[in-house]
Order: sequence, then structure tokens, then C-alpha cells
Amino acid sequence: MLGTKNTNKKTAMGGVGIALLLCILMALSPLTGLVQNDTQTDNVDYVDAIDADDYDYFALPDVYEPVQYEHDETSEIEGMRSMNQKAFRTEDGKTSLITASEPLHYLDRDGSWDEIDLSVKATVSGWEVSENNYQTYFPAEAADGVAVTVHPNVDPIITGIAPMVMTIDESGGNPMPFRTTPSHEGVSVGGNMIRYPIAEGFDLDYTVETNQVKQNLIIRERPVLDENVAWFGLAEQMRLPVGHALYLGDDILREDLVQTQEELTIRNIETGEIIAVLPVPVVMEMESTDPYHATYFVQVFG
Repeated sequence: MLGTKNTNKKTAMGGVGIALLLCILMALSPLTGLVQNDTQTDNVDYVDAIDADDYDYFALPDVYEPVQYEHDETSEIEGMRSMNQKAFRTEDGKTSLITASEPLHYLDRDGSWDEIDLSVKATVSGWEVSENNYQTYFPAEAADGVAVTVHPNVDPIITGIAPMVMTIDESGGNPMPFRTTPSHEGVSVGGNMIRYPIAEGFDLDYTVETNQVKQNLIIRERPVLDENVAWFGLAEQMRLPVGHALYLGDDILREDLVQTQEELTIRNIETGEIIAVLPVPVVMEMESTDPYHATYFVQVFG
């Protein structure tokens, strides 16, 4: 049960709530609409089958592998592309139109629809994923925060600044850094994922998808906590774009500490337009089949 007070002097994480002092997952709202097409379509869903016995839960992918189609790439009719659609000329001269639930293309600067590539690529200052419907920039050091540009005319959202494993007492206050040793591992990249070691046994993973950036705190072993600890989790800072604010429902969040298990949104203060969503945070444990909700503790300054 979340928030249950520990009764032993030292305890493992059982009975301790999972606290996130800002965010665990950011889902980006679509930036462009779909192009309608009356051609007959094939709706496709993509499912990955995993053999549990051979699966390394913490392994990063080797490379980013885009979806493969049964049609020859050279037969694609590029002029019929839209965000979620592809068209191919078949051998009998007909047109096969594929519609996917996830974006397949992004709108390039010249106004054409290009293939999305979610591979995390190295730059002079870190890494990036730029061939997507939004751009994500990763720093060389996790403390500098990840920049997510959701609109060309809006400043980037800087998330994950100064990440730190923390504990909180039963009152929801007195946040304290969890006592652990620094990690000597380096940053690792694989496919559409990047991993920052933030302490011994704790990693911060980011996964770039076509419509969201997932942030996961990886806890490799259950920590042993003091008796006064009721919450354990990740503390971080987020810098919002100018003219935007963080909302819980229709209420703008300010300096009062807010505790919630509901989603948060980043909105334009004047227009109310939502540019990003922080969904309900989820906890998954290897020995449990049922995920459960974590809790946000949020305080806004400026």
C-alpha cells in the first residue's frame, strides 16, 4: 500500500510508497493532424513477442529497427505519405494503403513527409533524436537535463535536471538524498534508448518513441531504508517554456506542495493549449505481474 509507514528500524522497500518529485513519464501531444484518404486501407497493429526465459529485463536494444513491410520499398508512392499512412504500388497495378496507429513520418523543413528514425545519435555535445515529430536532445551529463522541443515556436521543455534518488517522511515533507555510493558506469546508448547511471544500482533510462519520451528509474535491488521513511523515489527539476505552466486538472500549480496520483499537463497560460502531458506514473516490479501507481510530489517556483 502506498504511503504505509515503516515499522522496523531498517526495512526493504515493501510497504514504502514510490514518490516522484516531478515526473516519471512525459507523453507529447500530436503536433499535426492526420491527412484523410479514401483509398481502402489495411489497419495494422505491431506486437513484439518476448520469450521470458531469454529476456534480459535491463538490456538496451542494439539498434533501432523500424517496422518492416511486406511491400518492396522501391514500390512506395511517396507522394501519398501522411503522418500515419504509406502507399505502395502492387504488382497488379493497384494501390495498397497502410494506416498505422503510431506516426510513420514526420514533416521535414521543406514540407515533405520523411521516414521517422528514433535512433539516438551522437552529437558534439551529447546525443539527439531529431528525425521525429518532435526533437529530443540528451546532454553528456544527466544533471543538465533532457531538452524536448514539441513546437518550433515554443522553447524546449527541459526535464530530468539534477536527478537524485530521494526519501520522504510520512508527512510528505523532509526530502532527503538516499545514502548510496556513486556509480562508475558511463552513459550507454542503444537503439532509441539512453541510460544514465545516477548512483550505484540506480539508472535513469530514456526511451524515445513517436509520441512520447519515457523516463524510467531503474532500481536493480531493493534498498534498505530507515524507519522514518515512508516514500522512496526520484527527485528532479523541470524547466518549462516561457508563457507556460504546470496544471493539475484545470488548476495551475504554484509554490504549495502538491501530492497527487493524477496526470499533469503543461499548458500555454493565455490560450490553455496543452503541449505535453505527464501521465499517471507507473511502477513495475519483476516479481509482480500487476503494475501500480506511484505518486507525484510537485512544487513550482517562478
